[in-house]
Amino acid sequence: MSSKRYFLIPALLAIFCSGALGEERRSLPVSDLETDEDGTPILRVTLHPLHGKGSPRSCRFALDTGTTMTILDTSIPAAFFWDEHTFTEGTDVSGRPFEVPVVLIKRMEVAGMLRDGVPAVRMDLKGGMLGRMQDVPVDGVLGMSSLKETRFVLDQKQRRLEWWGRRSKGGVALPIAYGQAKLPLVMLRIHEREAACVLDTGMADGIGLP
Repeated sequence: MSSKRYFLIPALLAIFCSGALGEERRSLPVSDLETDEDGTPILRVTLHPLHGKGSPRSCRFALDTGTTMTILDTSIPAAFFWDEHTFTEGTDVSGRPFEVPVVLIKRMEVAGMLRDGVPAVRMDLKGGMLGRMQDVPVDGVLGMSSLKETRFVLDQKQRRLEWWGRRSKGGVALPIAYGQAKLPLVMLRIHEREAACVLDTGMADGIGLP
């Protein structure tokens, strides 16, 4: 997963990413959420093979706005993605860089919404880093290559993610910019100092300071 180089802000805020993928619906798509033992939100994602070659597969994905790319576990069969034969640089838990293959997810469905050709990297999540941290390792990570240009409200108390939502009661709307790592940034004031912070739903420990 990508290294966290900025301050981190908790996932308990309602999040509004700029630019919806379509017009507002009267009945908003909703994803039910579960949380792992660290409080990371996890939702259901359905992967579809194209051209009738096989059956859809229901997967558990961690919702992580602090990760640049969507990640597929290496256990996901090749029927669900196109191999682009390209590589990008990742960073392990010790900070050492390594190359990971980049693929395109053929078709991804979240709360009834379909996306085709979603860029993703393949990594060993179950036996690797996340497998050591989760009782039930996830099948993937829904990162910013999937989430950018979406709008949603994350409600941890009600265990739901409301897509394309407007301002909810008690919610906070935050203006978002994107840094060099293509991660969502907000400004946080600490005493008299302002700092750029990554809005990171994959972190459950509040604000992380260097």
